[in-house]
Amino acid sequence: MKKIIVIIAFVGIFVSCSKEKRYERRLIGTWKIVHIDFTSATDTSKSFVAENAGGVQFLPDGTGKNDYSYKNNAVTYVVKDPFTWSNENNDKVLITSYNGLGYTTNEWNVEENSRNSQILRNVASDGDVTIWKLERFK
Repeated sequence: MKKIIVIIAFVGIFVSCSKEKRYERRLIGTWKIVHIDFTSATDTSKSFVAENAGGVQFLPDGTGKNDYSYKNNAVTYVVKDPFTWSNENNDKVLITSYNGLGYTTNEWNVEENSRNSQILRNVASDGDVTIWKLERFK
């Protein structure tokens, strides 16, 4: 009986680790940001939608780079900054970047994960919601 429990535990660990690695393999690469949907919880005038905003790159060493822009209230914002990332499990990605005042870490929930598309969703502590729809550059 103990052998069966040990085998089941080993198989469970192996399966969960391989799922994590599969997600990381799918995320690594260069992606087009085809859609950004930002909804402010406190000020709807800050909410916006951006199409074909640019790109984001996730490298195998846990680093990456943002290169995108969006317009909000007639002001264009350009984001070109490096970041670090980690896969906490199959349904979360932590991205740490410098925001001008210091480093912040945001938790992105994985809503879709395939080889050619990703949907990531972030809910900030103030309730703001950002959704990224990504397509792999070909």
